[in-house]
Amino acid sequence: MPARLSVALAGPFLLVSILTAWLLLSFMPPANDLSGYKGFDYLGATMLFFFIVMLLVGVNLSYYYLLSAGGLLVVLAWWFNKTPAPFIKVKLLKNLVFVRTIMVGLIINVVLLGGLFLLPLLLANSYQLSSLKVGLIFFGASIFSSLASLFVGRLLPNYGNLTLIYVGATLMALSLLLLYFFTGVAIIGLATGLLFISYSTIQVALNSLVPLTLAIKSA
Repeated sequence: MPARLSVALAGPFLLVSILTAWLLLSFMPPANDLSGYKGFDYLGATMLFFFIVMLLVGVNLSYYYLLSAGGLLVVLAWWFNKTPAPFIKVKLLKNLVFVRTIMVGLIINVVLLGGLFLLPLLLANSYQLSSLKVGLIFFGASIFSSLASLFVGRLLPNYGNLTLIYVGATLMALSLLLLYFFTGVAIIGLATGLLFISYSTIQVALNSLVPLTLAIKSA
């Protein structure tokens, strides 16, 4: 039942996000130079929206939705190659550096979301911690994550993106090794803090690295 409820709420939240983006665009000042503007791919954006919804529903409820998502993905690939102004430019997928950067972002998000889902259950079921204590552990980890993002932003000009990505990946691997080999509330709290700090480190480095990969490719 909770899975069905979360999937049912995903659609309205996505629709609210789309409506909010439309409102922001309507209040933005008009652009001065529209000579290269080819229009917005509303059909491609809509199909991508339904693809994501069917993929989430298929993972949680039924494999039939996964088959539908696969068919819609084929239609999306055909449409993005056909339309002159696709919602997602196909040439971006040919930029291997950009794709690798996006894959790193996907992996760290999966790891973080897995920790956010599993670690509270571990603390509550195996160590009988209350919801308040579990929340305090994650609140502390979030504070350290915010501080880490500010600190990493100042280090970027001196050490570069790749160095900080390697540092963040090392911290993330260390947090997972702690969870694998050791037990105890203190170890789990330390690993949670390292997981959040490593995520912020990699994410900040990736956010500034993606424009550089696009600029290099376009040059």
